Amino acid sequence: MDSITTVYLIRHGQTAYNRMGLLQGRGIDAPLDHVGREQSLAAARYLKDEKIDHIYSSSLQRAKDTANIIAKESGLYLSAALPDLDEMHFGVAEGRDYVEVDKELQAIYNQWQSGIISAGFERGESPVQVLERAQNCMISIIQDHLGERIAFVIHGRLIRIILSHWLGIGLSRMHEIQHANTSVNKLLWNGNSFEVVHLNHTEHLKQLEKAL
Repeated sequence: MDSITTVYLIRHGQTAYNRMGLLQGRGIDAPLDHVGREQSLAAARYLKDEKIDHIYSSSLQRAKDTANIIAKESGLYLSAALPDLDEMHFGVAEGRDYVEVDKELQAIYNQWQSGIISAGFERGESPVQVLERAQNCMISIIQDHLGERIAFVIHGRLIRIILSHWLGIGLSRMHEIQHANTSVNKLLWNGNSFEVVHLNHTEHLKQLEKAL
């Protein structure tokens, strides 16, 4: 295939849960806070020059809010908000303080890094389950828009899962993938593999950080 498809993975803007250090997965449907809206607008202004053709998001409000701000700046509409692009469900840890669940988190992280990627919190999801639902959804969308520019506004853990898979490093190394609110990852798909243009791009946030 000669045409190149440009894929953007964008993390949603800040929510009150992010600000307060609370674990926020698929079971928490929080909107953006004031800072998150400003971050999203900064990302939107940066992405306007990228000439995106289609924007998709998860079905969670924080991702939809971010995606709609980006879409409006580029003169687009949100193509779809899809549950398969939702964040990992952290089960019984949802909404709890990171400090409170630190021991449980570290135990799960250790399992993942040792290759036990079927592990997850009670009543939650594993990385394998998240990869299966999100990968199938995203590749199907990419195949529908070959040669175009597609943005996915999603979530931090999901970005780690997807990128570790797409870049071939494996889910056990997903902790190496960095992300920040409204950071942008840009990749090129040639029909067989992904090539990185940049990861965790946050230049658009520098002026905002000074203002805040």
